[in-house]
Amino acid sequence: MTQPPDTREDLRRALVVNALTKPVNILVPALVVVAASLLGASLLIAVALICWLGLAFVTFFDEDEAALVGRRRRATARATRPPAAPVAEPSTPVIAQRVRRAHAAADAVQEAVRESELPLADVTGEVDALVTLIERNAARADRMHRYLAEHTLPAAAPEEQRRAVARLEARHQELLGEIDRAASALDTVHAEVLAADGLAELGARQALAGRVADLQTKVRVVSAGLDDAFEETRAGISGGAARRA
Repeated sequence: MTQPPDTREDLRRALVVNALTKPVNILVPALVVVAASLLGASLLIAVALICWLGLAFVTFFDEDEAALVGRRRRATARATRPPAAPVAEPSTPVIAQRVRRAHAAADAVQEAVRESELPLADVTGEVDALVTLIERNAARADRMHRYLAEHTLPAAAPEEQRRAVARLEARHQELLGEIDRAASALDTVHAEVLAADGLAELGARQALAGRVADLQTKVRVVSAGLDDAFEETRAGISGGAARRA
């Protein structure tokens, strides 16, 4: 089962823990406490506490630190994630073509990374995860397509059933659009990797990985919602057919 993306609350808790436990934020107040013990100045303990909270406050609102925490959480999630089950190629030609395009774009990114002088393992990891999501969304779209093909509405179909099928068709088109946008984004990542080649800026590499990760999160959220909508609509169609029987 795909792990859901971090919520704002999840990230906020991670940032708080990071701010309170960051080694430098603990070391400086600890040195003040040691000095307080050696000098017998208990007032310095209060200074150490204020220093610790102040450093934690600054760390919590540091954008670079927040980006680092986010990358660590994504890396941990990838490391603990069970291997994804292989996804069969969609039986619908137009959907299978979309998956092949995504694979070609991802392969191009991987090749550009291999030829680059920058260490871009975090980027390739996010690209792999994104391709997996595209494959799963393509499988969902394939199920929707087959369901619609197998459930042609009769001329006398009730309005409730027509609305249910119309919702499913709309969801199907929306999902195809998301797959296309994700594949286009892989092409963009390819171009950005080529543009970044030869640059020694760590920030540029981190920003690139962050953009791919953000896209991955958006695709995961959309795919979950569309899958729920598909199940709901299919139940509605089946329920309407049962009532007519």
